[in-house]
Amino acid sequence: MASPISSLVKAYLSIGGSAGMAAPLSPPSPGLGKPGADPALIASGVGQLTFKFNPKQYTVSKTANWQEHPIANADPSSQSHSAPHAQYLGPGSRSMTLEIFFDNSDSPSGDVSIDVEALMACCNPLATTQNPPVVVFGWGPHVSFPAYVKQVSAQYTLFRADGRPYRATCNLTLQELPAGAELQNPTSGTKTVHRTRTIQAGDTLASISYQEYGTPAYWRALAELNDIDDPMAVHTGTRLLVPPPEDARARS
Repeated sequence: MASPISSLVKAYLSIGGSAGMAAPLSPPSPGLGKPGADPALIASGVGQLTFKFNPKQYTVSKTANWQEHPIANADPSSQSHSAPHAQYLGPGSRSMTLEIFFDNSDSPSGDVSIDVEALMACCNPLATTQNPPVVVFGWGPHVSFPAYVKQVSAQYTLFRADGRPYRATCNLTLQELPAGAELQNPTSGTKTVHRTRTIQAGDTLASISYQEYGTPAYWRALAELNDIDDPMAVHTGTRLLVPPPEDARARS
């Protein structure tokens, strides 16, 4: 029987290519928290970092853009006219901040700076497009919005005799990317805009095709675009790229 600790669902950061493409959310795989995390691999734009320790909390915030217009000749003594009119200019982007704890004290050669460097590599633009890598924070059935890594900061707290840090606290700030951002696809070099949707319990590629296009026949286009080898093995919580109807028709 698995222990309660080993059965805990691990939080992760999924990295899925250039803006305009959603991060593919596959089941968590080994990554952060284990020696050998490769910042160069993460910087290539595709991968998944699985955290050894889940965050204690994370914060999601959203802003709105308003412009105030002072009222001319308003009576300053009247409380009902003391506030200016506000004009709504549109929604602001969401952001997420989370604190991740790293501890490799259980390994004689564990070095958490490797994990931190892998996270900081997410701040670098992709060499193919100079666009930011798209990341999605996931934890069990909950996944965040597609975002880019705006900031990473790390505080190292415990060190080995040779100076290597084996404990650190890292703070991440993720900034939401606009839906359907028309930025270059690093794999094809095109500027085709793809929508995204998250697979729910009971969904199949055929049922999604019917909901999106009015026919189940375009399931092959969804499988091809999202590199799905087995159309019957799609995982709840996976974020799919959904091509425009003309693209789906051409791929089917």
